[in-house]
Amino acid sequence: MIPVSGYAARFALHITLGVTYEFHLMINIKNYWRVAPSALSADFSPFSDEWLPAPIDLLRRIQPGEGVAFATWDEAELVGNVSALGVCLDKGDEGARMDWREVQIVLKPLPAGRTHWRSKPFFGFADTVIQRYGLADLFADRFVDLDQLTFSSRKPAAGVARRLPTIATPGFVYLLRSEYGFKIGKTVSMKSRTRLFEVKLPFRFSVEHFAHFDNYTEAERALHDHFRSQRLEGEWFDLKQGDIEYIKTLGRPGKPEEMRV
Repeated sequence: MIPVSGYAARFALHITLGVTYEFHLMINIKNYWRVAPSALSADFSPFSDEWLPAPIDLLRRIQPGEGVAFATWDEAELVGNVSALGVCLDKGDEGARMDWREVQIVLKPLPAGRTHWRSKPFFGFADTVIQRYGLADLFADRFVDLDQLTFSSRKPAAGVARRLPTIATPGFVYLLRSEYGFKIGKTVSMKSRTRLFEVKLPFRFSVEHFAHFDNYTEAERALHDHFRSQRLEGEWFDLKQGDIEYIKTLGRPGKPEEMRV
């Protein structure tokens, strides 16, 4: 176990493009919460407010190193729309100090879970739900600098918004195959990304494909939208062979040396 700025990780893997392998990585972010925007003041924005000031009951329970999904509920579609993922850095008189990342993620709760989304200003995700949504994987995907975090140095300058840049950023969009379906994700570095996958239990998967794009955020968003009717959970999709072939026509195909660690 290697301590890393309040986190710890242990992993063992061997990466070869197109080859199935076993992957086991554990990171000490174990608890995840959903917070509804309606539980906060109307002018609160996770990208401009460093401190999460409410709900009070959540602040009593949340601890540094725990994850938060800032998400609305769509009653018409029966889905939760996550606009930000955050990690609690520490707690103080002003609330919980957060590091937020902008996302566009759709979560589909089972009928029993919809009551929580509809009626509760916040709630903790059950272990089975964390696994089904792949929350640990979603957080690891957005916090690619997780192993470099120094919490005391991440406080932004006063008045500086924390929203991620909207300019085009080059990077990779990858397609992961597993027994759970296909994951369409993005990363600026395939080498770093394969180190930061985090799942509770070992499972077999293969990197089906990855490609480089001048604007990897837009490329990933376009694919998520294109296959929205085939979404299983989060970034996991039920894709057919024809869908895979279509994805492989996009972007500049990745090179094996861009993924080897």
